[in-house]
Amino acid sequence: MNQLRFLTLLAFILIVAACSATSQPSLKEQTKSQGFPKQNETVLIAWWNVENLFDTFDDPTDDDEFLPSGRRAWTEERLQKKITNLSKVISDLSQSRGKTLPDVMGFCEVEHQALLERLFEDGLKTKNYRYAYFESGDNRGIDVGIAYDASKFTLQSAAKYKVDMGQGERPTRDIIRASLTYKGKTIHYLVNHWPSRLGGQERSEPKRLLAAAALRKVVDSIYASDPKADFVIMGDFNDGPENKSITEVMKASVTHQELASSTGKPEDIPLFNYAKFYPGNGEVKGTIIFSNQWEFIDLCLISKGMTDNYGFYAKEDKLDEPYETRAFNIFQRDYLFEAPDANRRGRLKDLYRTYGSGNKYLGGFADHLPVFIEVYVAP
Repeated sequence: MNQLRFLTLLAFILIVAACSATSQPSLKEQTKSQGFPKQNETVLIAWWNVENLFDTFDDPTDDDEFLPSGRRAWTEERLQKKITNLSKVISDLSQSRGKTLPDVMGFCEVEHQALLERLFEDGLKTKNYRYAYFESGDNRGIDVGIAYDASKFTLQSAAKYKVDMGQGERPTRDIIRASLTYKGKTIHYLVNHWPSRLGGQERSEPKRLLAAAALRKVVDSIYASDPKADFVIMGDFNDGPENKSITEVMKASVTHQELASSTGKPEDIPLFNYAKFYPGNGEVKGTIIFSNQWEFIDLCLISKGMTDNYGFYAKEDKLDEPYETRAFNIFQRDYLFEAPDANRRGRLKDLYRTYGSGNKYLGGFADHLPVFIEVYVAP
C-alpha cells in the first residue's frame, strides 16, 4: 500500500512538472507577448552633424576659411576646444543610457578620418574604435564617417555610394554603409548628409530627391539579398519627416506595426521613421533651429527586420513615453544652448555653435543636436 501511494504521488509530481514546463512560455514567446525583454542587451547607435570639424592644414579642397590664416582664424587651440566640447557631449549622451560611449556612431561635416581618430583617442580616451570613412567629392572637403567599437563589432564590409547630382552641379557627400557583426548577428548602418537647402526649399529639393533615390537603391539591394536584414539609417537629410524625399522616395511614412506586417517586392517594402512619430523632448522639437523655428532634419529610419525580435531589433516608442525609455531620442542639455539674450523678445535660444554671425568665434559645440537609438540584441 505504501509503495502504491509512493508511485501515485511520484506520478502526480511528474505530471505537474510536465504541465509547468509546457505552460512556461519560451523566450521567443515572451518576446512576442511582452515586446522586448529588459534582460536583452542593448546597442547604442548615435548620429551627429558636428559642424565644420576641420583640421588646420591646407587641402586642395575649399577649406581656406578654416586655416590659421583664414577668415575664421581656425587655430590648433580652437580645434582642440572643439574636440573637448564634442567629447563632453558624446560622453554625456552615452551616460544618459548607462554606457561609457556609443557602440556605433555616425558623423558628418568631418574633413578627414584623422579627426575622428583624434576625437576618440585624445578626446574620449579610447583606442577601441575603428572607422568606416571615405573621402567624398564635396567641394569643401567635408565627409560622413562611422566609428564603431572594435572590441564588440567586426566590420564585415564597408562601401560608399555616390549621389550623382548631374552634369555641372556641385558634388555632394557619398552615402556610407558599414556592415557590422556582433555575436554572430549582422546589422547594416548607413549614414547620409544630403544637399542643403541653399537657394530655398523649392529650388534645392530636386537635389535631395536624387540623394533619396540613391539611398533607396541601396535599401532595395539590401532587401533583395535579405528581406529580414537588420539595418539602421541615420543622417542629416536636410528634409523633414513630411517631405517628399522621405515619405515617397524612401517610403518612410508607415507606422511600426505597418512596417512589421508589410510584404511585397524589395522596392515595395517600406521603412519606419522615428521622427514622424516623435513627440518632442520638452521644449526641443527638432535637431536644428533655423529662422527661429525648430527643424527636424536629423532622422533615423529602420528596416522591417528591425521589428521582428530576432538579431537586432528596435521597439516602438509611445507618444507619452518618458525620455529614459524611448528607443529613439534627441540628446539635449542646457549647455548646448546659448544663454538667453534679453533682446530676443520671445525668440528661441539658439544652439551654442562654434561660430556665430559674422565669423564671430563663440567656442561652442555645433549647430545640430545629436540623435540616438538604442536597439536590442536578441539572445
